[in-house]
Amino acid sequence: MVTVQRAFRSKYAKDPPTDKTIRAWYKQFTETECLCKQKSTGGPLTAEDNVERVRSCFLHSPKKSTETAGKGAIDVENNSVEGSA
Repeated sequence: MVTVQRAFRSKYAKDPPTDKTIRAWYKQFTETECLCKQKSTGGPLTAEDNVERVRSCFLHSPKKSTETAGKGAIDVENNSVEGSA
């Protein structure tokens, strides 16, 4: 393991991945023959989902500001709130 880390550090002039990471990559490669990221079981919310969440929030509390609604009250990403204006 140390040899791999030293070679990485020499070639890329960066701190090498940890033992745990290298072992996980090795295991994944031997099982799947690929180091590609696997599909996750759940993806991020789509813009449509965010729109519905914001809409229902304002129906419930019409006087709530968009900033308050977007920042934590309904847990919508900041760039989703800014891009929808």
